[in-house]
Amino acid sequence: MRTRSHEPFVSYAPPNGGLPRRYRTPPPPRIVPLFPRLPLQ
Repeated sequence: MRTRSHEPFVSYAPPNGGLPRRYRTPPPPRIVPLFPRLPLQ
């Protein structure tokens, strides 16, 4: 599933494991197990 332009997150984590090119809002924390109570914006 590719990120769409109208979605809150735009290409913040490419499938190839590259660096985030451009993003409107800060990407959600990848460490979910350590922070299960943090709401994903």
